[in-house]
Amino acid sequence: MGTRPDGSPYVIIGRDSVLLSVFHLENTKHFEKSDVQSVLQTKIKKMLFKPEDVKQTLEKLKVVKGFFENHHTASEKRTMVKAFIAKIELVKEIFPNDLGVPQKDLIFISQPDFHIDMHMRPLGPSQILLQDYRESLKFIEESIQDIDRRLKLTDIELSGTTEQKVVADLNRYKEEVNWRKKELISMREHAQEIQTVLQPLMLQIQTQLMSNNIQVIQAPGLMEATMEKQQVTPESNLYRYFSGVFVDNMYGNNAPKAVKNKVEKFVDKHYKNLFMSQKEAQEVMNILMMYLSYELKIENLEKLKDFVKEVGKKLTTYMKPYYKSLPPLFTRHVNYMNAVPATTIGTNQSFFITNHTCHEELADNFARFLKKNGVNQIYFAGKQGGGQFTQSSAELSLGDSGGFDCREIHHEGQNP
Repeated sequence: MGTRPDGSPYVIIGRDSVLLSVFHLENTKHFEKSDVQSVLQTKIKKMLFKPEDVKQTLEKLKVVKGFFENHHTASEKRTMVKAFIAKIELVKEIFPNDLGVPQKDLIFISQPDFHIDMHMRPLGPSQILLQDYRESLKFIEESIQDIDRRLKLTDIELSGTTEQKVVADLNRYKEEVNWRKKELISMREHAQEIQTVLQPLMLQIQTQLMSNNIQVIQAPGLMEATMEKQQVTPESNLYRYFSGVFVDNMYGNNAPKAVKNKVEKFVDKHYKNLFMSQKEAQEVMNILMMYLSYELKIENLEKLKDFVKEVGKKLTTYMKPYYKSLPPLFTRHVNYMNAVPATTIGTNQSFFITNHTCHEELADNFARFLKKNGVNQIYFAGKQGGGQFTQSSAELSLGDSGGFDCREIHHEGQNP
């Protein structure tokens, strides 16, 4: 939902929401009511059905299980499709009452994903930030160039010093920016691939918005990189993560040393030297936690031994795919569209709260992009954690299709 310059609201509704509403009303027999059936039949008679619309809808409905039966003829299918299109139009007429917004202020658009707020975001009055993969590619390239400049300056500093601590700090910094560069290169490759698939659809959405007097700002809001997996060693975060969860959940902070030794041996046996992503580690821990929740009252080493043996069998079965050679990569999500844009009461200063990413070059460039478009202050939420082998809390949330705007609660008049 957004506002016009005069303060009146408008609502953007994705195609999937309309289709789900049609299917829901079909399941509840709404269209079979005599009064609704009468309106529907009248609408079918008056509508002009474009052949291309009928053909496209027919192809889409073929994948809906149970919609068409084997005995339906081609003519019957076309009739059913026309009825379905009429139902879509009928459903669109229900939205104004449900939303309290006039029909003229409802904007129905195509949909790149089930969550349309992952690809677009209202900014100012009658303004929409809309994901554009061409802009994403420009941003990624700029960020790679930023890193190259930083690396060049770092090499200059290294050539001018022999102080051991300074050299060590500069080399650590180079390692940090080099893994970010590696991820940005994978991000660029992904954006190039997805551009060929989704950019035509984004341009279609742009046309739909502009025809409803919405100013579209093409934005670099959605990017994805691949992360390296981490080898599970006694020095790794994953090793401590696994053993820590075992110990903390069974004994709290006062676990006997013998128990800690047992757990470490268990981790060595089932995890050591595997390459795993953080997400895979969490999946494994979900399996373990189901058993832990049942065995929280373990009080002696014999019970612990039996418990570890039982879980080990389950874990070994679960982990078999990970023992084989695996691609050393998985996805890190960056999304600036899933956000909260607003103004501060009193000063009327605009602010924009969005998802944090470990890629500070992207964040810096996006902040500059927003300021060029009139935003006074930008906040990045979910900074906890995150690094070469782990995701920040915002990145983890985005991995579950739920960014910042899916987590917060709006309170009118309060500053972020």
